Amino acid sequence: MGRAVQDGLDELLNYFRFESRNRLESPVLGSYTNCLQKIEKDILHSICCNMTDFEAYLFVESEKDKSAAGRISFEELWEHSKFYADFAMDYYFPTEYGRGITRKDWTEANYTCSKLDPAISFKIYHGTT
Repeated sequence: MGRAVQDGLDELLNYFRFESRNRLESPVLGSYTNCLQKIEKDILHSICCNMTDFEAYLFVESEKDKSAAGRISFEELWEHSKFYADFAMDYYFPTEYGRGITRKDWTEANYTCSKLDPAISFKIYHGTT
């Protein structure tokens, strides 16, 4: 994982500690919207991802965990943010045999997220934009 992404995740964890009063196992509840805004600012923008896809991922993962998104804990939200960032980084910078963006794609986009063809941008749930 890149340094900037790790720094964003560290900052996010610090924010969640502050918001939860160091009780990361507590539910996000009324802080949910602010937490999503922080995730978008600190993580998603730096990894060329969008909130619509992240929320779809979060909804599916919350269903698996039997917790509604609004009742998710700070700890669970941080873990889901980290896993999502890992998936995106694996896609944008695949190993030799991995699937994802190619060097040619990055070169054509001048290494800029906004210049990547939307058809090849990372989406866990391909029905989103």
